[in-house]
Amino acid sequence: MKTSEIERCIADYFKPRVNLIVPNIHWGFLMYEADIIVLTRAGYIYEVEIKTSLADLKADFKKKRFHNDSRIKYMWYAIPKNLFEKAESLIPEWAGIFVIKPRQGRKQTKEESKELEAIQIRLPKCRSQYKATKNDRAVLTRLAALRIWGLKKKIADLERKLNEN
Repeated sequence: MKTSEIERCIADYFKPRVNLIVPNIHWGFLMYEADIIVLTRAGYIYEVEIKTSLADLKADFKKKRFHNDSRIKYMWYAIPKNLFEKAESLIPEWAGIFVIKPRQGRKQTKEESKELEAIQIRLPKCRSQYKATKNDRAVLTRLAALRIWGLKKKIADLERKLNEN
């Protein structure tokens, strides 16, 4: 399971038509790296950290700057289902856990069978009642817009390579 697949799954869970969802915050808002920041319509800020392997999860706890921004109301780890049993005890008790797994239900086509869903296995504990300021909203919106233009450049580069072949 790829990080990008989990990102899309988490974005679907938090409804991008309702909330501002910003992937890959490396600078400009937090003092540490966050995989996904969600700014809710109500003005609360959530964080989701994506881990695809046990080694990736363990490495997260060795970082100098850990997930401790006072503006984050709730924080989750999103992990593939097959990692849950090994990872659950490593994840801090205040963090929620999303398990990512193939979508169940009606008979699906081959393409649809690749769809994933996020199941919240553990609720996070509230860490802050902070509400985003106008400046927070502006910064997160700017970072989201920057991601769009960066992705458009990558798409254009890939299209150019495909057309060359």
